[in-house]
Amino acid sequence: MMQNTSCFLSKDASDAIKGLLIILIVFGHNHVLAPNTENGGIMSYLYHFHVIAFFILPFFYQRSNAVGIKKMADTFIRCIVPYFWTCIACWLVYSVFNHSYTLGPEHVLAFLNGTQSPLNECFGFIFPWFLPTYCSFSILLMVARRWSLVYIGLAVASLLTWFLSWEAFFSLKQILPLGLAIAVMYFGYGMVCFHLNKYCKWCKYVGAVIFIILSIAYWSGLQWGWVYSHLLPISFFMSVLAIEPLLKFKWLKVLGQHSIVIYLLNVFIENAVYQYMSHTFFGGMVGVAMAIFIPLYLNKGISYYPELKKYFLPRSLSDFMK
Repeated sequence: MMQNTSCFLSKDASDAIKGLLIILIVFGHNHVLAPNTENGGIMSYLYHFHVIAFFILPFFYQRSNAVGIKKMADTFIRCIVPYFWTCIACWLVYSVFNHSYTLGPEHVLAFLNGTQSPLNECFGFIFPWFLPTYCSFSILLMVARRWSLVYIGLAVASLLTWFLSWEAFFSLKQILPLGLAIAVMYFGYGMVCFHLNKYCKWCKYVGAVIFIILSIAYWSGLQWGWVYSHLLPISFFMSVLAIEPLLKFKWLKVLGQHSIVIYLLNVFIENAVYQYMSHTFFGGMVGVAMAIFIPLYLNKGISYYPELKKYFLPRSLSDFMK
């Protein structure tokens, strides 16, 4: 279905974009530098697009259309094993903080559901939702690339979710496992970005202009809820494509290569920093720096112990079984 190779990104470009995105995510998790207000704030603004861009990016990977049980199993293991360990860590931290160590069926159900509200209620943290949702999304995209009818069906289903009320979509999220409802919604963002870029080379520059206009509108207090929710992620990613030739920094690519470990550890580190640093701009910047570089060097360190890395961050089913 997608044979025009000029539409795809190189690995270096992909890593650089991931590096940029993970910086935005760490910044967004910093409640000192990115506070929220009653009417929205920096955190709410960033959450309209920074994590979603990770789901758009795979549309621009040039991969084989082959689908098999092994590929699906590898994707499942690659996402769910670190998700399991992350939930265990969240539960331990949350239990210590609340002096309560209960563990029941509701925790299992929250784990299987994999969306924000149940995870927050049972494990005390929201951020692990990314991994089960990305797992569902990756398998959906894999199948959709193989069979065009599935691709069209998912595209229609995704666009329909954009018009659901908040209550209806929330209910849908609670019914489907492993963040499947969110994965279907995000499928449409990637589809729109990919095909806009495929058929119109100027669309990324138009998208950048739209992103600036929407950002000005957001910070001007204009109440365009639906527009922000669905056009900000698309226009943001098109903006990233427009500036991609400028993202040639080696350090940005390194951050992108280690983005998943930074994502999984940065919340713990930033919350620990809050306990010891003043809630000032300087303290916030220290928190961001530590939340990026501590996971980076931990991941580099664990690379010297491949068997241990396979246990926590396996790349495939065979990796994990060994």
